[in-house]
Amino acid sequence: MYKLLKAIFKDFKVDGKTIPSAFLDYRGNEEDYIIWQTNTTEPSFYAENELWFAESEIMVTVYSKISFLRMFEEVKKTMKNNGFIWIHDGLDMIDDDTKLYYKTSYFIKEKNQEENND
Repeated sequence: MYKLLKAIFKDFKVDGKTIPSAFLDYRGNEEDYIIWQTNTTEPSFYAENELWFAESEIMVTVYSKISFLRMFEEVKKTMKNNGFIWIHDGLDMIDDDTKLYYKTSYFIKEKNQEENND
């Protein structure tokens, strides 16, 4: 799932602005950015004593100094266009240290066993 998410967010743009993204921890200087990670991966379908499919839950968190809502909408649209199913959103939050607004959205995606090795 790592390779897929990295590719999805490589050139992610909102209103013409490229938004940087990172796995687990962003270490850049931009005030708008995205963090993504796999929350869980669980078997979802067995046949002939073999695992055929697994389902991964992905967390995508949007951070912004001014407003994360537009970025958040684009993340949801992009994930849907890449075969992910939205399952729920977290609360609207603000980081006390950085004063960045943030919100996390959760998605699931089922992949066959050969695709799960990234």
